[in-house]
Amino acid sequence: MKKLVLFAALTAFALTATAQKKNAAQKIYNELEKEDDIMTLSFNKKMLESIDTDVEWGETLRYLKGDLHSIKVMLIDNDSKSQKITKYIYSQLDKMGYKLMKLPEEAEVELENESERVWLFTNKKGKRFTEAHVLIEDKDGSGIFLSVYGDITVTEEKL
Repeated sequence: MKKLVLFAALTAFALTATAQKKNAAQKIYNELEKEDDIMTLSFNKKMLESIDTDVEWGETLRYLKGDLHSIKVMLIDNDSKSQKITKYIYSQLDKMGYKLMKLPEEAEVELENESERVWLFTNKKGKRFTEAHVLIEDKDGSGIFLSVYGDITVTEEKL
């Protein structure tokens, strides 16, 4: 349950930070979804609601408000290629200009205790955030790549 709460908080807050091209990460999904040990899921706007919530980020409280357009999830099975795939996703996000965010210290300590590695890449336009990508690599080599697309505003005070 702790992992799920942390994962949700990371995803929600992921919409708070910077990349060059809209939906550039879709290229990663297109390239990898045909692999045998990868499963992808996609949720579109009709299945999603707008959000209006607060999120703890370390010791800071942030407020999220806006529309979600789509969510994509890629599950990477543990096999001989899984760590290579995770490294590929990381390098592609970096090359595409997404900004790697530093996680709150509390989250880093908790993840170290569970032997997981988590990276958060983001994109924003002004105060509106349009993309967030979370890449998780488990100690067994399996991974999750989660992308959230929307029109979200993150503030320190409720709007």
